[in-house]
Amino acid sequence: MPFSNSIILKTLTPVHIGSGDELSPNEYLVDNRFHRLNMRSLFEDTLFVPYINDFITLGSQQRYIGDMNIKKELLKKHILYSINIDVSANDYIINHKTNVKTFIKTTGKVFIPGSSIKGSILSALIWYVLLEKAKGEKNKIKEFFYIDRDRDIQRKKSGELFDLALSLISGEIISDVSNKRFLHWLDISDSDTLSPEQSLNLSLAQVIGSRKNILPILYETLIPNDTFKLTVGLKKIKFTMKDILDITDQFYRRIMKVIDYKGPQSSGFIARLGQGSSAFSTSLLILAQDLNMENEYSHIVKPPSTQKLIGNQIPMGWVECKFI
Repeated sequence: MPFSNSIILKTLTPVHIGSGDELSPNEYLVDNRFHRLNMRSLFEDTLFVPYINDFITLGSQQRYIGDMNIKKELLKKHILYSINIDVSANDYIINHKTNVKTFIKTTGKVFIPGSSIKGSILSALIWYVLLEKAKGEKNKIKEFFYIDRDRDIQRKKSGELFDLALSLISGEIISDVSNKRFLHWLDISDSDTLSPEQSLNLSLAQVIGSRKNILPILYETLIPNDTFKLTVGLKKIKFTMKDILDITDQFYRRIMKVIDYKGPQSSGFIARLGQGSSAFSTSLLILAQDLNMENEYSHIVKPPSTQKLIGNQIPMGWVECKFI
């Protein structure tokens, strides 16, 4: 039987895990709060029938529904949920009325997918096992960073390094593609759920370091100090749960230094969710820096060059984990 642990995850900074959907300006209303409209019930309301043609015409132009000639009392009858607007987003949403990236939900409630936490942990474990391997066989690890610029060779070498990392994590040789799934070693449940009103803010993130310098994006984000419960089960993996959290904490505190993190501090185990590059490329970036091979790393994959900051200063995605 696999061994299981329950942990509490608490947000340190605003977190966004995307649903893949965006709300257009004709799907929300803004006053002192951000109101997501229930478009289905609105269209089923007979009082909305006289407005439908104008709504379709103006909606196709991404017009804000609050600027259409529709009674606000009618719209407010069909609010799906309402959330607070963070000070970072207040002026921007009022002046721009652009699309909003929504947080992932199930049955209308907010949760943290187990897959997001797995990806965060996997990134840390890949870094750790390859760094430990390099202590005894540095040349074996280094050779993966000396890669021809040919894309096929890059993919082959990256795949071999990934296979090596997974073998070191599981303690078994990985020879079958079907065995490369991290699910075989670690099971993490989706978290419990919270209502959007209880857990979300509308936040404005600025993407710093892009070609345009500052790119503003509106997100539904978890509020700092939101808490979620989830269960972790260990299968074919040579680490204990405490080992895993220790390694994850080491890795993300290492990243904090790289990005010059200035958010809230924590004495618990820390991690980062919903942001950054893939688990593999982020792990290799930190590994390459630890091996003084950052230039060689850039031949494999372009290092992340941007950060998403709330209010131009608070980094997104940081959480802490504690046993219960």
